[in-house]
Amino acid sequence: MGEKIYQVELHKKFHAPKGYPQTIKVRVIANLPYQAEDSAKAQNPHYETKFNAVKEIKEPSASGSNSSGSTSSGDDLLGCSGILKGCITLVGLLIVFLIVSQCSDKGGNPSSSPATTSIPEANLKEGAPQGAAREESLIGMSTTARQQLSAEQAQSIADAASRSAAPEVAPGLIGSRARIVDSRDRIVLQSGPKMSSRNVAKIDSGSTVQVLSDEGRWVQVRTEDGQVGYVRRKQLESVQ
Repeated sequence: MGEKIYQVELHKKFHAPKGYPQTIKVRVIANLPYQAEDSAKAQNPHYETKFNAVKEIKEPSASGSNSSGSTSSGDDLLGCSGILKGCITLVGLLIVFLIVSQCSDKGGNPSSSPATTSIPEANLKEGAPQGAAREESLIGMSTTARQQLSAEQAQSIADAASRSAAPEVAPGLIGSRARIVDSRDRIVLQSGPKMSSRNVAKIDSGSTVQVLSDEGRWVQVRTEDGQVGYVRRKQLESVQ
């Protein structure tokens, strides 16, 4: 009969010294249970056994261990396979989402460049209806269309609208003299009919100039010292 491993439960004797645990469990290798019990009591003289104190401990066999190992390996493989499938599914969903988003963007914006509203050539004719027609065209445009107009186009439309609203310099006054009127002491003579033009000179308020041409909100003038440039229409007053 081969040796086995037994677990023996021991209880402290009544007259045992203080400081020892009340109950202990020891493992003993023996052929029979009573031999394991005797060996445990011999190794621990302050303890004794009670009924059914010896239990055999069964160690797992080699075949059982191999079976458990193979099962564990199979579980690991199944776990890795599940993670891989989950990753593939997630990537597929992400690709579908990106495709749907791109299709939605294209559907919402059929053209990459917003359409601009053209101004009919009939509205470009000279005369009083010109400014009103351009102003109506500008008001009828969408915000996006107005943003597409270049600075020169916007300036041209604004000048035409101003020309229709403000009284034009009488043809008889072109070539005549006018007076500079402004709340400031001096105004700037511009090189062109727009605020972004280069500054030519500064003119004192109250000085007289010669009117050369009418450019809508702007009038081309020549100063007394020969400087030629543009001032705003509202800054001029005809000299009687």
